[in-house]
Amino acid sequence: MSDFDVQTSKTGFDTTTTGLKNQVFDASLNQLKVFEIVTGSFSITSIGSTFTFTIPHNQGVIPAYYPMIRSSGNRWWGAHGWDPVSGVVFWTTIDKDNIILKAHLVAGFASPPLNIQLKAYILVDQGTDTAGNTATSDQTELKVSIPGQDVTTTNDQGLNLATVFNTLQKIEVVTLIVQGITGFSTFETTLHGLGYTPAWFALATDNGSGVTTVVPFVRLLVKEISVYTTATNVVAVFGTTNGTPENITFKIALLNNKLE
Repeated sequence: MSDFDVQTSKTGFDTTTTGLKNQVFDASLNQLKVFEIVTGSFSITSIGSTFTFTIPHNQGVIPAYYPMIRSSGNRWWGAHGWDPVSGVVFWTTIDKDNIILKAHLVAGFASPPLNIQLKAYILVDQGTDTAGNTATSDQTELKVSIPGQDVTTTNDQGLNLATVFNTLQKIEVVTLIVQGITGFSTFETTLHGLGYTPAWFALATDNGSGVTTVVPFVRLLVKEISVYTTATNVVAVFGTTNGTPENITFKIALLNNKLE
């Protein structure tokens, strides 16, 4: 066993002998700590124009972030993509001051105005090498630093755990297999039974080539591999317009982070 200060395993596993995948917490592995959550609701008022919306995050540096988009109804998508129900194309970027959401409503789908919402988890870790946040308050109940850092003096990026921060936590992994049909968006859905709309993280593997990509994956006018969640379902979406139909396996981690 390694000499890390803190290790906690899943129920039924011996933390002194089990592998990393069965550890709930290991001080050698940094966690995705949430510094703040920012939200915004915007209106797309016409078809064909690209709208730009911004939400300040006040970090002063470019932070790592995890955005989720609700484009219509109760469907929460990832950082970018196309909603084949409403016809809105959307994507996000971030700079040292703002999260930027761009959206474009395609003709032939929903009529404007169309509401679009953004919920983004701003992470403690930075998207650049520039250190940002200062050390958390000494009133924090529990702190665990990463190896090589003094827990009493390190800044937020040097902490593995601080109870002042929420984290992105996996509850379960759902597997869905989608057989794509050229020219259509194909959906595969299952109930998740969580009682709320969860944030998610997903990977998709082409069962023919074996290539795995992070979801969402979009090649404009060629291919879209997406996921969305609602209060009851998790849904995998695969669409292709000018290629050989593909069989895709989605591995979707549902998170203990409520979108609504």
